[in-house]
Amino acid sequence: MNFTEVHRLRIVQKVLEKLHIGRFIPDFLFKLQTRKDKEIIEKLPDSETADKFLDSLYKDPKSSAVSQTHEIDPVVDLEIIVPVYNVEKYIDACIKSVLDQKTTYSYKLVVVNDGSPDRCGELLKAYESDERVTIITQENKGLPDARNRALNPICGKYVYFLDSDDTLPENTIQSLMDVACQYDADIVEGSMSAFTDDGKTSINYKNKYCVKAEKASLHGFPVAKVYRAELFRTVQFPRSYWWDDSIMMMLVVAQADLLVTIPQFVYNYRTNPESISHSFRGKPKSLDSFYVTRSLLKDQETLNIDRVSGYSIDSALYQFKYNWHRTYDMGVEVEKAIFVLTCDLFDKYYGNQVTKDKKYMDMQKALENRDFYLYRRECCYM
Repeated sequence: MNFTEVHRLRIVQKVLEKLHIGRFIPDFLFKLQTRKDKEIIEKLPDSETADKFLDSLYKDPKSSAVSQTHEIDPVVDLEIIVPVYNVEKYIDACIKSVLDQKTTYSYKLVVVNDGSPDRCGELLKAYESDERVTIITQENKGLPDARNRALNPICGKYVYFLDSDDTLPENTIQSLMDVACQYDADIVEGSMSAFTDDGKTSINYKNKYCVKAEKASLHGFPVAKVYRAELFRTVQFPRSYWWDDSIMMMLVVAQADLLVTIPQFVYNYRTNPESISHSFRGKPKSLDSFYVTRSLLKDQETLNIDRVSGYSIDSALYQFKYNWHRTYDMGVEVEKAIFVLTCDLFDKYYGNQVTKDKKYMDMQKALENRDFYLYRRECCYM
């Protein structure tokens, strides 16, 4: 199946759900759409063969997100981390949106110039004299390393991540920190808007006000949240992976206790058609989605994260579905290899648990019984 085929099937499924029509029709359509794959999906590789096959396409970087203990020296209420690379058109707007914030809280804006080849280094010099700003320059090592550099040491009681082509709405710091301090929260997440270079805006997502929010209700990306600094004491962004921010749900949120969501908009996201989320399809490095999941499940063991209250079976099944969506158009042989290795992960980490959510029950059944057809169908429609 390719992206267009899957997208069409999902649209049909959603329409039928609204009409309160059961699964028979979508199941029939899925069987019809995948009939051409029938012969090659009957035989599954063993685990060793599957691992070697994926490795032949793109090697697992095998990077851990467990770090040596980060020093935490909270001299301000909030540390705002901005990694910079090749954004000379946007960096001024990004930084000014922070410095223009009206807030009663102290903050430090830590900007990491990750060896940017354009004029970013020159533009950043204009902010060197501002005591609220710390500028760090390093040779290019990539986004994870830039964020990690700013986390060592951590200078705020709370941490906020901002990408250098995005901006903060007014009152972002005040809105998030008021709630964080009121409830002594581990994480506070606000709402997000999206905008384009030509000025079009839209709501990316809107939260409700919820104290003691469920972990699964938070969004998986690092931005639009303040985090208690302690959550990063032994956690870093894993190097060399796409989707390195999977640590947020799998390690950071997983270790948090009190979560709060608020309706205020606290992030303006610039839509970028060249970003990974818009350009990864069919590329061998898309296998990082599975690789980083496998690595972080191992890291959870090291950090003694509870797989019931910290990172539940439902969260794992949801992540497995995302891995499929990021890699299925690499071909059915890749699908089969990832499926076999995902079954191994499920057996190892969640074999003694049972989901209580109806939408995940068939997915669990597929992994337990190594039913590749059912797995594909559930990933497509879930």
